[in-house]
Amino acid sequence: MTKCTHRHTRQVGPDRCFQGSVAEEPLTHENPAAHGNITWTEQCDRCGSRRAINSNQRFVEYGPWRPQPGEAGDQQ
Repeated sequence: MTKCTHRHTRQVGPDRCFQGSVAEEPLTHENPAAHGNITWTEQCDRCGSRRAINSNQRFVEYGPWRPQPGEAGDQQ
């Protein structure tokens, strides 16, 4: 199976108030400038994996991609 590049994504669910960093070293890097405004969840249309994203104006912080149970990308 080819590794997914997560190029085709869409937002799932509503925007939420910021509740903390979504970054997890060493997979993703924390960006403190992105803290304090909103968080949303993005889903890959190809494999079904999701990640959280923090945004504060033009600053963005990405969480790691995680497969969702029962989705195409789930290898369980």
